[in-house]
Amino acid sequence: MSPQSPFQILRIRSTFRLNGSFDEIEAIFCKCSACDYVARLSKAQGLSQAPDMIVLTCPDCGAAADVQVPELREKWAEQVRRDRLLWGAGIDPDDLYGP
Repeated sequence: MSPQSPFQILRIRSTFRLNGSFDEIEAIFCKCSACDYVARLSKAQGLSQAPDMIVLTCPDCGAAADVQVPELREKWAEQVRRDRLLWGAGIDPDDLYGP
C-alpha cells in the first residue's frame, strides 16, 4: 500500500495458528480517505484476498487499494504490541476503535 493509499487501517482482526502467530485476515477496520467513511471490511463486504495481497474496496464510494500481506502482518504485530500496553493500563483496545 503506497503512501497515497485511499485507506487508513485502524484495526486488523485475524485468525491465529495454534502457536499464536498470524494466520489470515478476517476483517479490517479502516477509514476511506476519499469519502471519510469508516467501515469494517470483511470477505463478505469489501475485502478480497489473493495469495500475497488483499484488495480493499470502500462500500460507500468504491475506492480500492491493494495491500501486501507482509505489510499487514507488520501492522498486526504493531497492533498486538499496542494492545498489550493498553491492557496493562486497564484499557480495552476494542473500546477505542468502535464496532
